[in-house]
Amino acid sequence: MTGAYDKVLRERMVHILRRLGIPRDLVGWVASFMTNRKSTIAFEGQESDTFDIPAGIPQGSPLSPILFLFYNEELVRICSRPGRPVVCIAFVDDVNVMAYGQSTEDNCRELLRMHRACEEWAARHGAVFAPQKYELMHFTRARNQFNLQAELRLPGQTIQPKQVMRVLGVWLDSRLRWKGHLDAVAGKMKTQVRALSQTTQSTWGLPLRQARMVYNMVIRPALTYGAIAWHQPQGQGGTGPAKSGLALKLTTVQNSCLRIVAGAYKRTPTSTLEAETHTVPLDIHLDGLVAKAVNRMKASGMAQQIENACAAIRTRLRHRGVTRGAQRHMGAVVHPAALPVDWEQQWIQGAKERATAEMTPEQRANLDQASYNHWLKREQLWRWVQRWKRREPPWGERHGRPPDKKILKWHTGLRKARSTIIIQLRSGKTGLAAFLNRCPELPWTPRIP
Repeated sequence: MTGAYDKVLRERMVHILRRLGIPRDLVGWVASFMTNRKSTIAFEGQESDTFDIPAGIPQGSPLSPILFLFYNEELVRICSRPGRPVVCIAFVDDVNVMAYGQSTEDNCRELLRMHRACEEWAARHGAVFAPQKYELMHFTRARNQFNLQAELRLPGQTIQPKQVMRVLGVWLDSRLRWKGHLDAVAGKMKTQVRALSQTTQSTWGLPLRQARMVYNMVIRPALTYGAIAWHQPQGQGGTGPAKSGLALKLTTVQNSCLRIVAGAYKRTPTSTLEAETHTVPLDIHLDGLVAKAVNRMKASGMAQQIENACAAIRTRLRHRGVTRGAQRHMGAVVHPAALPVDWEQQWIQGAKERATAEMTPEQRANLDQASYNHWLKREQLWRWVQRWKRREPPWGERHGRPPDKKILKWHTGLRKARSTIIIQLRSGKTGLAAFLNRCPELPWTPRIP
């Protein structure tokens, strides 16, 4: 939509809230909130006279996103009509309509019908769509069975199908292999890693603890955004390393950042870097994010809604004569990151059992969502320690202790250069002969101490 917040009509908003059964006091409060709004324009030291704002909701108000969800509630229902092969996913003014069927041409015709219904809704609500932002993508893994060049022909505009598309910050590709998301994240991480390197120079850069904080609070959240959609947990319930998937490919980004934070040599093992900076392996961190999201969705009832929607789609396709084998090649049938039952039991149930082993039944019954998140975080650390115990100790390592957050206290008040020396000595990867003479790319010389 174009200027979604600015085009919200006060009378229409009040009507919608009343129709949805919102208490009269709240409806009156919202009506007052949207009444007698005024503004001015200031530019280069000059300010205009005050003028009225007859419509719209404030851009910066925390209430505005909530109000707009009510405002376009009918639009979402129109695009998710029972009995029609369509599903709508929307957040504020970003609306995504997904059609499914036996051919891409059928899907395009269904999308055209939905677009006409959406335009009727827009006319009643004073909304304006932005055709220049329309995007089309055909999801399938059976590339030779469907016409992937089928176009969506709207009045005055033809939408060509794309191979990669961004939806709420996550990049989708037509094969649902997440290559587009990986490429987008990798491109973004080049800038992030370069910025981290520029702020953590060996002599004057950020100390280790502050550099580690920058990575954990800025870079890693961007690296793992949307993990519930694209991360597939694997590897011995989290105690074994990731063997494939995006987690394995993105681990190289975390490794690069940790080498910058620690000032370690490239030959320093990943497990040593993670322990010395007390940073959970990326795949275990992703497993924890997915476990938290699954636990949250189950507690809120959202998981059941997703399962019901998938079951309804499967039922409609079977009634249309589409076999289960064909369903696997069609989009929107199965959640993209469907979890193995055994993994879910190991992570969520295992964390709960270990966390509540010493609790009374009353204490277990009173656990809230925050408590579960706390214990899931402890589960990450437990699985990290189990993986550490299974590893083969690298040559030159001066300690064999499992990961412990207390190690960060050693770097309190130290400059980057001193922290780097400590890590190099503990890892055995230093600039001395014992390490350098083991590097085949370096010629041996007796002058190395």
